[in-house]
Amino acid sequence: GFFDDLVTPYLGVSRDTVLRPDTSVEKLAALRPVFGDTMTVSDALAESDRDRAWRLAPARQALDIETAPLVSAGLSALPEAFRSSDAAVAGSIVTGTLPEVVDDVAAGARSARAIAPVPVALAAVLAWFAVLQLARLLGSSRGREAALLRTRGLSPAQLTALAVGESAIIAVVGGGIGFAAVVAAGLLVSGGVSAVLATWPFAVAATILSWATLAIGQARAARDAGRAAALAGRVARAASPAAAALLVIIGGVVVWLVASGSATEDAWSALLTTAAPTLGIAAAAVLAVLVFGPLSAVVARLAGNGRRLAPAYPARQVARRQVAYSVAVALVVIAVAGAVLAGSYGATWTAAATASQSLVAGAPLRAAVQTVTPGDLRPVTGVTAAAPVVSAPVIAGEVSGTFLALPAGRIAEVVLPVDGLVDPVSLGADLAAISDDAPGVELPATAVGIAVHAKMTSIDEYAARATTIQAWLADASGTPTAVPLRVEASAPPGITPDYETLIGFALTGTADLPAGTAPWRLLGIEVARGQAYAYLDARISSVTAATTGADGAETPIPITPATSVSLPAGTGKSGVSSALVWSAAGERAEPLPAIVTRDLATRLALDEGSTVDLRVDGSGRTYPIEVAGIVAALPGVGTGVGALVDLDTLTARSLPARIVPGEPAATPPLANEIWATGSRAALEDALGVTVTTPRTAASGVAASISGVWGVASVGAAVLSGVALLALFAALTAARAGEVMVLRAVGVGPAAQARLRTVEVGVVAVLSLLLGLVAGLALSALLIPPLATRSIPGLVVTPRLGVDPVPVLLTSAILAGAVVVAAAITARVVRAQGASTAIEEAAP
Repeated sequence: GFFDDLVTPYLGVSRDTVLRPDTSVEKLAALRPVFGDTMTVSDALAESDRDRAWRLAPARQALDIETAPLVSAGLSALPEAFRSSDAAVAGSIVTGTLPEVVDDVAAGARSARAIAPVPVALAAVLAWFAVLQLARLLGSSRGREAALLRTRGLSPAQLTALAVGESAIIAVVGGGIGFAAVVAAGLLVSGGVSAVLATWPFAVAATILSWATLAIGQARAARDAGRAAALAGRVARAASPAAAALLVIIGGVVVWLVASGSATEDAWSALLTTAAPTLGIAAAAVLAVLVFGPLSAVVARLAGNGRRLAPAYPARQVARRQVAYSVAVALVVIAVAGAVLAGSYGATWTAAATASQSLVAGAPLRAAVQTVTPGDLRPVTGVTAAAPVVSAPVIAGEVSGTFLALPAGRIAEVVLPVDGLVDPVSLGADLAAISDDAPGVELPATAVGIAVHAKMTSIDEYAARATTIQAWLADASGTPTAVPLRVEASAPPGITPDYETLIGFALTGTADLPAGTAPWRLLGIEVARGQAYAYLDARISSVTAATTGADGAETPIPITPATSVSLPAGTGKSGVSSALVWSAAGERAEPLPAIVTRDLATRLALDEGSTVDLRVDGSGRTYPIEVAGIVAALPGVGTGVGALVDLDTLTARSLPARIVPGEPAATPPLANEIWATGSRAALEDALGVTVTTPRTAASGVAASISGVWGVASVGAAVLSGVALLALFAALTAARAGEVMVLRAVGVGPAAQARLRTVEVGVVAVLSLLLGLVAGLALSALLIPPLATRSIPGLVVTPRLGVDPVPVLLTSAILAGAVVVAAAITARVVRAQGASTAIEEAAP
């Protein structure tokens, strides 16, 4: 859906290009090698027979996370490929917005690919643990059967062969059903299964790994059935101090590399990104197993202070059987820590991406307009608030940045807040405190027009008639505009111009106020003489201004213009073609009070009170600013180089009445953007231009990983729950003799069932706490750098947050598995307690 609102580019052949007569879409060989099947090409209208144009659009069915970077590279290489083809001898012109958007999508695709393997790897680790525990349950349940077969002459090799064959059937059937379920899900979700079918090598590899795990696990469990080593599991035996230290060191180094290194697109960076969370959680699981022993001993000692059998007996059993429960601890820690990582990634990514997008966008709605007029800011149904903005690239020395001007009073209404960086209310108040207070002369609300009267001294009546007058106004929105007046020139009664005598011609200029929002403010009056009379001196005096009401009556505007303004004739740099005969800024305006970013202040060694000139890139305009405040970031700029001034102050101070020979009158910069809140569609209809929002295609692509991680954490919890059921079932079967001993000392089957339930609960709670601690610690180390790698164009530092939903879902699933395990354990214990022999009690 990222391309629904795009203007797809045209590959148009320029007029000086010589096309072969038979050039057509089918024979335009330059396009096919560049894009393959990822783009569709169709003819577009051409202005003449010598000109040809083709419309390029993404092939939606072929554009995915893998092909987006290829399309981006193809669009960059297209002009050169076209020039070197047989279709055209000369160059081409590419227009449209698709290249920029595809670049954005490609950036998101690269970020998504960098982080996508992480949740899959975590789910794969837990899946392997689940298969291993099921294999051990299957093998331990056949311990006596295996022993009987060995006594009847079956060799270990034959037993292994039987386990391999049985495991192959289980793995193939399970893998086939799983792959078919995924294909069905892909058909329901996306309407196609081609992408799912392409993953068959991974399904085959998973099936082979499951086969090997089942075969080896159940063969060893059957051989070691009844021995304590079988109940401990590989994790407990691997959790020796040396092995734990080695794993922690390796995991710590990898985590440090990811946390301190910069993201790149090479295979090493991708491997580190994937390995860091996986190794970190594995190390946390081993450490949790080591910590579980002392922690369970402390709990047992505390519980033993009481005189009742519960919870003292269950707590002591947990402490004594910590080796047997190590796998359960590891499973819960991995599942819970993975869920915390998923919740942290989702919350951190969302907050950082939203903050970054909001900071770069500046406002919820942002429209680029060539010249914003007061009429563009009139109230529109559906648009809550709107403000004119001047946005320009500027250079100060060797530093380039962004110059912004907004009405200080509108910042709180249109600027997006960014936690810790931009507070629109405070920013607007700070800017208003250092800026001019509504510069200019406010016109009455009843005014419908403006009139300017002046006297022009010249020898030529036609020069007087060619003189033009315009008024610089700003409406209530702060939008500046130049209003040209209709000028009439007349000589004094009884005087006939003779082209030799200086005559004071009366000039009267009138105009209606343009569309806008009252009240209006008069900022300056500009007079310009006709260029055909540049050889004549002119003098403007007796300037007055008035507003006109609906009845035509004039109301004087209180201004104090210069006594007279001379417009000397001349050539080159000596003449003056236009001048401001009155300005609210006076003859010389002071530098603009500005709020600048810390980056700009640092680069140019600026402090509050420092002044610097910002030159507009590609223009002769320069903004002299005085640093009145330094902030970490600015809306629409980010944390980079930028400066913010009040638009009213900028407009007024850009109109000094100082006359410079050879230069026309000063003019203010006109707003070129509109920032607004409300309905995007309503603003687009009112302006007739495309309105952008903070959401970007890149963020939309990369955001999908947050959902994938959440789904993976829930799936991992289900796998852990299955493994826990298998583990507790195996432990219950191995402890049948304990049931009979307790029954002999007076503890009935129902009481023993309750004790086992408490025992399972103690293990689950302790494991859950260890998993939460491990997950939070890993999240603090890993999630901010991982979020940075997965957010294209990030301009803020991610701050750790935790979404509780994945953690609660995982905890609920594990709790459900523990409840089911406790119920099954209680039923088996009752059955064991009612039996007369251990062999009868064992399931």
